[in-house]
Order: sequence, then C-alpha cells, then structure tokens
Amino acid sequence: MESSNNNLADERIILNVGGVKPVVVHVLKGTLCRRQYETYRSTLTAYPNTLLGIMFQKRNNELLRPTNGNEFFFDRDGQIFRYIMQFYRTGEFLWPEQSTRPKYELQLPHPFKHQQEVQLKHTIEISNYELKRELDYFQIPEQYTQRSHDPPPFPFAKAAAFRVDEFIAALKDAIYEMIINFRTKVGITFNSDKTTPVVNPKIDAVANIVIPFAFTGYHILHMFHRQIEEHLKLLYPDLVVRIDKFNGDTPRAHVNVYITLNNNLEPSIILENSCLIKPSSPPDNTTNQRKIQEDKA
Repeated sequence: MESSNNNLADERIILNVGGVKPVVVHVLKGTLCRRQYETYRSTLTAYPNTLLGIMFQKRNNELLRPTNGNEFFFDRDGQIFRYIMQFYRTGEFLWPEQSTRPKYELQLPHPFKHQQEVQLKHTIEISNYELKRELDYFQIPEQYTQRSHDPPPFPFAKAAAFRVDEFIAALKDAIYEMIINFRTKVGITFNSDKTTPVVNPKIDAVANIVIPFAFTGYHILHMFHRQIEEHLKLLYPDLVVRIDKFNGDTPRAHVNVYITLNNNLEPSIILENSCLIKPSSPPDNTTNQRKIQEDKA
C-alpha cells in the first residue's frame, strides 16, 4: 500500500495549457498554440489548498479526465501559467520585474523556411490584473503572494546616495581643474540659501562644476563632511582637505571646502612627467665599429 502511494506521488503529470494563438501558426495546424509543463504529482499535491493540489489528490483520481494518459488540458493562458508553475516548484509566487512576456520566435521547419513572414517576433504585455486573475483561478492563497505582490519600494536611499556620489565626482573634477590651472589651493563656499557657490581664487572651470550643487552641496557637506574629508585624503595623499561648517553665528549658514596641494607644483616634478624631458642619448657605436673593422683588416 505504501509502495503504491509512493509510485503515485512520483507519477509525472503533463499540464497542457492553452495559450495565445499567433495568426501565422495555422501552417503548423496549431501545434504552437499551447505550452506543456511536465511535473510530478507530488509537486502539485504539496499545496493541497490550491486547485491543482486538490485535483491530483489520490481521492480525486476517478474525477480526473486526462486527454492522453497522464496529460491534462487547461484552457488558460500558457504564457502566464509559467508563473503558476514556478510557485509550485519554489513555494513562492515570483512576480515578474517587467510586466511583459519574454520575446519569442517562431522558427519553422525546413519546408517553410522561405516563408519569411512566418518568423514571428513580438512582445505581449502581461498586466497585474491578468496575473491576479490566474492566481484566483488556480486558488493560490494570498499568504504565498502577498509579500512579493506589492511592487518593490522606490529606492529613495539609493537615489540620494547617487546624488552624493555625483557631488564627490564634482569635487574630484574641481581638484583636477585647480591643478591644470596651476593653482595649489582653492576654497569653495556652499551656502544654505541656494546662492551660487563662491570659488576663491576664481577659477571659471571650478565654478561651472560646482554650480549644479548650489543647494544640495551644502546639505551633503553638512551631513557627510567627515566622510568626504577622509575619502578625498585617501584618494589624494598629497592634498590637504579641510571642511568647515558655519551655522547660526554668521549671516547665513554655509560650508567651506579648502583644498591645498602639498608639493606646490614644483617645476622639476612637472618636467619629469612632461614631453619636455630630454630622452637620454643613445650610445655612439661609430668608434666601436671602426675598431672592429681595423681588427679584421
């Protein structure tokens, strides 16, 4: 008796689920109109409160009407049923990230290769309404779908972090512009009242870089001044970075960023890294060649 139950649980079931019939597949007599999903009976009966779990219980064997041995036809959407089948296999209803069905191609056998119009490529939209309707039809309990049903929350923290990263990149660009303009120090003041940042000494390229952060720059520096100092010092050991905050004791709240280059752009260091450095002269082999020729003579 126990062996009979085990054999029943290991029985393979083919679920033939009707799908959307493409206009051109009539040449194949409808063979691509549906999808077949093969699974074990035990996979379905593991969820006895669902439609398929109830259908394939041993006690309901006599009520089943297979179309071909162990094959059962369902007049439902074959594309959407993929998500239903994944629930039975994983125990979780995995809502698609994109509400579209994957693109698919219809490749015909050799005799039909010349019929280019039969090669089908398109995308079919899947709405949340369709998904919910199939969940209801197959009686999937909400406890398996509720947590993943709601769309993921908008990543507010990531959006803000992206703006912080943009600001750090702008400071790096400002440092580069300071150096190529042969400046060894620069101060940038970000005000809380959205006024244009002040660059001292005036470097137009630096001013253009920090203008987009006229308001957010103040808030970012106010919150993360220590982390920004440490980050820039780690990246550029030759720089001295100091960030000072000024709040209520001044006419308006602001943050100053001071950047100083330690090596003072020494000409010798610049020359060593430029094309102006003279390459070492190649050895003169003329004298050696003459001596060799004289020895041979």
